[in-house]
Amino acid sequence: MSSYSPVPIIMLHRIGLPSLRKGQRGLTWSSLLFQWSMLAASRRVFAGLSLSALLDVWEERADCSGRPLVLTFDDAYSSLHRAALPVLRRLGWTATVFA
Repeated sequence: MSSYSPVPIIMLHRIGLPSLRKGQRGLTWSSLLFQWSMLAASRRVFAGLSLSALLDVWEERADCSGRPLVLTFDDAYSSLHRAALPVLRRLGWTATVFA
């Protein structure tokens, strides 16, 4: 991978019922949407990475098995452990959590 190539970043707050509040829309995905989206990305040869893993790939200290996709979760809600972590483990992906 060439250094510092553009990489999509998915920023979420929690997995659960999506919020309709202004400023919160799109930051919460349902469990089904999260599972489907991560599986679809995996099939399109994306590899979910943490921000630090992406830096390692950019600096050529690590390889990436697919096209990098960075996942971040803000606030460390319990839904991360309950709903997101099993999907990420199944895919062999990592993510960054801002607690």
